[in-house]
Amino acid sequence: MKFADKIRITRLIDVYGGLLTQKQLDYLIFYYDEDLSLNEIGEYFKISRQAVSENLRRSVQQLENYENKVGLLSRLDQLDNLLNKIENMNSSTPKLVKEIRKIMDFERGN
Repeated sequence: MKFADKIRITRLIDVYGGLLTQKQLDYLIFYYDEDLSLNEIGEYFKISRQAVSENLRRSVQQLENYENKVGLLSRLDQLDNLLNKIENMNSSTPKLVKEIRKIMDFERGN
């Protein structure tokens, strides 16, 4: 797995982890945050390496489904990009202001 993929999954856990079961969250945290192996996680939960792998796969898929439906991580990235643009500018432009208002309107449900 690429480093960028691990970062994305960690960010998805941060955003949507509260919607998972405690066991799903534990598997993900042990694997992605604590960097435990599948064998180590399996030993801790007294399940097979394959069961850990399957639970991780399903949990990540569930996180991706949440993101596809809600899109919160994508919106946070857009806002972060806009804020970076603002920080790097000497003065704001009408185009930038229009982009910010568009995102703000989306967040309000307009």
